[in-house]
Amino acid sequence: MAAFPKIPGYRINRLLGQGGMSNVYLAHDGRLDRDVAIKVLFDSLAEDRRTTNRFLHEAKTAARLQHSNIIHIYNVGRYRRHYYMVMELLTGSLKDMLESSGSTALFPEPGLSILSEIALALDYAHQQGVIHRDIKPDNIMFRNDSTPILVDFGISRCIHSNTRLTRTGMSIGTPHYMSPEQIRGKDVDGRSDLYSLGVVIFEMLTREVPYTASEAIAVAMKHVREPVPRLPESMAAYNDLIQRLMAKDAKDRPSSGREVIRLIDDLRKHKQQESIDDSPKMPGAHTTALIRTALPDIEATAVRPVQRFRKGLMLATTVTGLLLAGSAFKHTPIPMPAASAAPSSREKTPDVRKSFQPPTKSAAPLFAEKEKRLLALMAETRFAEARRFAQSVAPGDEPGTAGKLERRYNEILNHMRSLRRISLRAKPDDVTEAEARPRIKALSIFDNTWNSNGNIVNRFRAKSIHGHPVILDLATGLMWMRTGSNERYRYNETAAWIRRINAKRYAGFNNWRLPTIEEAGSLLEPKRSDSGLHISRRFDATAKRIWTTDTFPPKGHWYVNLRSGNIDWNMLGLNRCRIRPVRSIYPGKP
Repeated sequence: MAAFPKIPGYRINRLLGQGGMSNVYLAHDGRLDRDVAIKVLFDSLAEDRRTTNRFLHEAKTAARLQHSNIIHIYNVGRYRRHYYMVMELLTGSLKDMLESSGSTALFPEPGLSILSEIALALDYAHQQGVIHRDIKPDNIMFRNDSTPILVDFGISRCIHSNTRLTRTGMSIGTPHYMSPEQIRGKDVDGRSDLYSLGVVIFEMLTREVPYTASEAIAVAMKHVREPVPRLPESMAAYNDLIQRLMAKDAKDRPSSGREVIRLIDDLRKHKQQESIDDSPKMPGAHTTALIRTALPDIEATAVRPVQRFRKGLMLATTVTGLLLAGSAFKHTPIPMPAASAAPSSREKTPDVRKSFQPPTKSAAPLFAEKEKRLLALMAETRFAEARRFAQSVAPGDEPGTAGKLERRYNEILNHMRSLRRISLRAKPDDVTEAEARPRIKALSIFDNTWNSNGNIVNRFRAKSIHGHPVILDLATGLMWMRTGSNERYRYNETAAWIRRINAKRYAGFNNWRLPTIEEAGSLLEPKRSDSGLHISRRFDATAKRIWTTDTFPPKGHWYVNLRSGNIDWNMLGLNRCRIRPVRSIYPGKP
């Protein structure tokens, strides 16, 4: 067994994987006491100037791209004969997810969320003048909190640089995902990456790439000449997105990652409306003791299964032909620890993580396990996903399982709705002070100035969904971001901040918004908590004042002062307040 290379400051523990040019090791950074991944170039290539330049180019390119969905590079250098790159440690890839999930549908979620974040990363990279040129499922990996990460900038190109790492007339990439202009060896821009993203979407939906052949050159020529295959009828809603991304002429594709995100958001809204329209009417069935006792206490986050990387292909083409050049990165993943929120001292959290493990090929999950997963999904208010899960039938399921799960879905939803004590206005409005006073009093919302005898009793539940802390209030049917913005903003800056968190799909949702004065006022407590604010201690105590969506005519804006327990307005919105977004829990609500 060959000895591990020695890199000062790092203890290499084991080999993670091997690619065409380098090995990747699991190592420990002794100075910062953290595990990292270290990519070390093969000694046999250390004297090849073109190879070492490409290796250093990858490190420098990724290091200057500071984005939450792009891999972090900690260090790069040479020690004796070893060229090395120190990176953050990731767990599993999109390719792993596709292989481990079998026929389980990834759309609309988590598929659309993954694509939105990768499109956001590509949009940022393209704005910085960097084209990735090798977008594929192997190069989309995940952090422990399920955040998708774009990796492997080894063949990326800087638009504004005159430096070429490939010879004129050559292209390099993975043939199943390459754009027509990339195959021809032409200059490419960000729209080439978006073509490859379209291929990834096709594969996520069908578990197959759109073009296959026994020879790499034949695959490449199909990308150039053949029309994009149509999806099966059951996936027809995604045809337009794929056809636009995979247009043969780059001019017919979306112009940027931001435009792709808008297309995905439109598609998501369409699918959500379909889910609402298809939802069964809620029966008045008696809520079972199981639901009454289990639902409020469930805390769960999905555990992503991790498998092995699959070898890929790398294609180098000249203007006269296409030649197979190598293989892509192969990587053995690290087991991923499950992330979950810490329950409060008064709550006992059952372990439902096993319910998120994929079913084995030999047997379907027992009904009790499927019921537990259904409860976990609904405890996170992921109703559309829960309903699809309830209606799904796995090979080996007992007869009537889907029907029993769907009845359980309706019972749980009825129970959750029954906990709602008040329906608050969600749409923004112009509200004068004369109008605000009776509104607040009529809803009996706590406010030291206007209504000291308020009687709303919140039913707060702290959750961590996809690693993001939120507060559910079952009494009002609202979900709140527990922390809100770290900085204070003027009112005219709030919309851009809300758009950013929706693009990143905080806690897996993209319908976050500013609260109305009634919604924000529902948080007010008659007495100060330990934080000195009139708000439950379950919330982060950083925000002293939070904006609402309501305006005070002609040019003022309402906000809630959590320190004094008052609702007040600010002319022109020039004050700086923090942002605490909210979303409605139940399907069909704004």
